[in-house]
Amino acid sequence: MESDGQRRDEYEARAGRLGIPFVDLHVYKPDAASLQCLSGALARAHQVLPVKRQNEVIFVAVGNLVAPETLDALFVSQGCYVRQVLVVPEVLEWAIQRYYPSDQATGA
Repeated sequence: MESDGQRRDEYEARAGRLGIPFVDLHVYKPDAASLQCLSGALARAHQVLPVKRQNEVIFVAVGNLVAPETLDALFVSQGCYVRQVLVVPEVLEWAIQRYYPSDQATGA
């Protein structure tokens, strides 16, 4: 079984090969404005977490790359470009539960 550190290193290296940023969601806290861009139900359904909005770009954490068309459809109402950042999938699941707790409690 891989340790948390090994998983982190694996995904950080993968992000480097893909040419996209890596984010450790145990360290980096998504900003509140970006979290409001997507419901918890959609975050869970698509396994994505908006983490930062910078000007006309929203950065979205993914454990595995998501088709750009899917991300564009999820965030079309925000009127911005979407950039993916890679995270460890298990950490992504934890973060979605942490940042969208009321949605999960209601089953939305």
